[in-house]
Amino acid sequence: MEPDSDKIAFDGASLEKFLYTDKKIKLDQELIGKAEEKMSFDGKKDSKILFLYDLKIGTKSYSPRALEGLYHILYEEKPDIIVISGILPRVPSYFGRRLKEFLRNVDSNIIEKYGKEAWESILNKRRKEAEIGIEDYDEATIPRDLLEFVILAKYELRKLFSKLDYTPKKIIYLWSQDDWENTLDLADVYFRKESAKKMENLKNRRSEIKKREKELEKELRKLEKELMKYDVEPDELLQRKNELTKELSKTKDEEAEITSKIHYQKYRSMLKQWNIVAKDFQEAIDAVKTKYISEFINPIFSGYENKKIYPYNTIEIEYEDFGPLLISYNLNRVISKTSITSNIYRYQQLARNLKSRTDRAPKMIIDGSMHKGGFRVLADNVDGPDDVDVLYIVKLMSFAKWNKELALKKAYAVDEQKRGMYDIDERGVVLLDIYKDGKIRFRAVSTETLEYYQRYGYGRFSEYKILSAGDFHIGSKNMLVAPSNYEYVEMIGKEILRQKANMVVLTGDLVDGMHREEYKYIDSEIVPVKSEMIVAEIDKKIEKLDKKIKKTHNKQTLEKLKNEMKELEILKNRILFHTRKISHLSLQREELLNRFLKPYIMPYMRKNKKGKVVIISGQHYNKENYMMDEATDIRQMFEMMEGIAKRIYPVSGSEMGVGNKIIDGINFFFIHGPRIGRWSYKDPAYKLLEQANKGFPDSNVAICGDLHIPSIGVANGKAAIVAPAAQQITKYAEQKGYTAPARGFITLEVKLRKTDRKVLSDYEFELFLDDYFRKNYPEHFFKVTKYLKEPIQ
Repeated sequence: MEPDSDKIAFDGASLEKFLYTDKKIKLDQELIGKAEEKMSFDGKKDSKILFLYDLKIGTKSYSPRALEGLYHILYEEKPDIIVISGILPRVPSYFGRRLKEFLRNVDSNIIEKYGKEAWESILNKRRKEAEIGIEDYDEATIPRDLLEFVILAKYELRKLFSKLDYTPKKIIYLWSQDDWENTLDLADVYFRKESAKKMENLKNRRSEIKKREKELEKELRKLEKELMKYDVEPDELLQRKNELTKELSKTKDEEAEITSKIHYQKYRSMLKQWNIVAKDFQEAIDAVKTKYISEFINPIFSGYENKKIYPYNTIEIEYEDFGPLLISYNLNRVISKTSITSNIYRYQQLARNLKSRTDRAPKMIIDGSMHKGGFRVLADNVDGPDDVDVLYIVKLMSFAKWNKELALKKAYAVDEQKRGMYDIDERGVVLLDIYKDGKIRFRAVSTETLEYYQRYGYGRFSEYKILSAGDFHIGSKNMLVAPSNYEYVEMIGKEILRQKANMVVLTGDLVDGMHREEYKYIDSEIVPVKSEMIVAEIDKKIEKLDKKIKKTHNKQTLEKLKNEMKELEILKNRILFHTRKISHLSLQREELLNRFLKPYIMPYMRKNKKGKVVIISGQHYNKENYMMDEATDIRQMFEMMEGIAKRIYPVSGSEMGVGNKIIDGINFFFIHGPRIGRWSYKDPAYKLLEQANKGFPDSNVAICGDLHIPSIGVANGKAAIVAPAAQQITKYAEQKGYTAPARGFITLEVKLRKTDRKVLSDYEFELFLDDYFRKNYPEHFFKVTKYLKEPIQ
C-alpha cells in the first residue's frame, strides 16, 4: 500500500465531525486540528509504519544507546512512514515545584552521555549569546533552556537518520503532552510580558494625563484670576473657562479608567487559572504556537523536507483498501479529559458510535497515551456475525527508558492509589505492517533490546515461531449466515501446515462439552424435514451447474460457475452438519480427530520433526466430570504414534488448564482463560500480563484463550497472546452483551540470543483474522440469501 505521491499528507483531522459521538463523550477542541490534507494509499503494496513516541531527549529517561540500536531496526524494516512524538521534555519556564521535579530527571553530564560534539554545540550557542551580551558563558554541563534541548535532539536524530541508506516517504510529528505544556508555559510567559507592557503603557499614559491635568488646573486658576478683574465677564474668557473645565473633567475620567485598568492588569498577570481569562490567554497561545514550531520543532527536522508537523495530537491516514487509521498521541484527552484505568473499552464504544451515526468507523485506532499496560492490541468487531468488520485498537509504548522511582516523584504520580499502575509496563518502539493479503503484523522492541543491538550488533539471535489458536467448540451449533467453526478449523489447519511454526498452542475448548449453562439460549434446531427439502433443492441446483460446467468453454464463465458450485457445496454442508448440535463428548472428540487432528496436526508433526504441540485444557470439557481433562484425553489420541506423542504437551487443570512450562529455552505461562476482575473481557491482554507478572514473573510468553477476543501485548519483557476463537457468536454471548468476535489465529516470533538462549524483548506478532481469511478463502464468505428464498433460522 504505497502512498499516492500526489495526495501525501493528511488531515489534522476534521475530528469534530469524525469523532462525533454522544453527550457522554466530549471533545477537547484545543487538541483537535482542522482539516488540511489527506494521506491516501493505493493498496498495491504493503505498508510499514514506525511509531516512536516520547523520546524525552536530554532526560535520564532517554537512552542514546537505544536510539543507536534503533538504526538496526530501521535498516532492516525500512518503514514508509515514521510517526514521532514527544522528542522534547517539558522544560518549565519559571521556578517552582515542577521545575524542581524536572531538574531531578534532567541529564547532569551531557559529555558523558552524548559526547563532546553534542556538548560543544551547546557551548557554541552560549558563547554566541555571551558575545551579544545576553548572558554570561559558563561551563555547567546540563541544558539550561528549551533551545539547548532542541540542539541535543537535533544532534541525536542526525546520528540516527544520517546513517540510513533510504529516505522514509513521510515523517510525521505529532505534538505530545510535553509540547503542549511547553507551549502553555511559553504562552504564560508571553501573556505576563504582554500584560507588563500594557501596564507600563497605561502607567505612561496616566502620567501624561496627570501632567496635562496639572497644566489644565494651572491654566484654569490663572483664567479665574483674570475673570475677577471684570465686572462683567467677557464671553470669550467664559467660553475658554468652559472648555478648560470640560477638558479637565475628561482627563480625570480617563485617568480613573486607566487606574482601574492598571488594577485589573495586575490582578490578571497574577492569575494561575488562565481559563478565567481564556480569551486573552488564547491570543497568547496562538501567538506562541507558530513560534514554538519554527524555533523548537522545525530545527530538529531541518534537512527533512518530507516531514509534516501537526500542532495537535491526532491525525488520520486513509487506506483505500483497508480503511482509516486514527493515530493519536493521547486520544483519551480528545474523547474526555477524565482518564480511566483501562480505556481500551472506551475506544470500542467510540467506534460503534461512529459506525451507527456516521456509517464510517476507523479501521484502526492507535493511541500513544502514557498509562499502565505497555504495548497492547485488541481486535474487536463493530458489525454483525454475517459481515465481521475487524477493528484494531492499539496502545503504543513510550521510548523513554522506564524509571519507576522517577515516575513516582512526578506531580501526577505521587498519589498512593496510582503507584500500582506502574507495575506492568514496557518502553520501546512499535512497527506496524499492513499487508495487502489482509494480514496485520506488529513488532514491539523494548529499549533494553535496542541497547543490546547497539552493543553487540544485530542478528545474533535465532527465531522461534509460535502459532496460537483454539476455542473451536466442535459440536456447537452454527448460524448459516457466516462461515461455521468447522470451516474456520479447516482454514486454520491449512495455515498450520503453511506457516512452518516451531510450536502450535491449542488454547482449549477444542470441543463444546455438554454442561453448557447457556443451553436455554440456543435456538431450536432445524426441522429435519425442512432441512432435507432445502438440501434437495440445492442438489438440483448443483446438478444443473454441473451440466453447465461441462458445456462451458469460456474461462471467465467457467470460473464463475465453479465458484458458485463451491458455495453451494459449502452451504449444503452447513445445513446438514454445521448447524446441528453434537451433544455427546465421544462424538465431539471423534469429530475433532477427523476434522482437525488427523488431516492437519498429525501431518504437521510428521513433517516438522522438532515441532511441538501444546494443548491447554478447557472448562467446557472438564466440567463434565471431575476425573476428566481435555488436554490429557486429547493427547492420548497420539499415544500410538511413536515419536510424536512425546512432543505433545498437555496443560491440565481441575476446571481449566493452567501451568508453567519451559520448552526449547522459553519460559511459558499457559492458562485457558484469565480470571481477574471485570476488565478481563474488556482488556484481556493486560489482564493476562498482570496474572503472568504476579504468578510467574520469570515467564517470557503468556498464552490463553477462552475469551474469544483476539488480543496481544508486551510488558515487563513478556509477550502475551489471547488467541481468537473459531466458534461463532452464540445466543448466550449475545445475551451477555458481546459482539461477534473476530476469528482466526495469531503467530508470535520470539528471538533467542545465540550465546545463552535468553529471550530478547523483540516480539513479532502476526494477526490472521477475518480480513485475511476473507481475502484468501473467499469461497467461504458468500451471501446465503443468494441461494435461499427465506432464512432457515
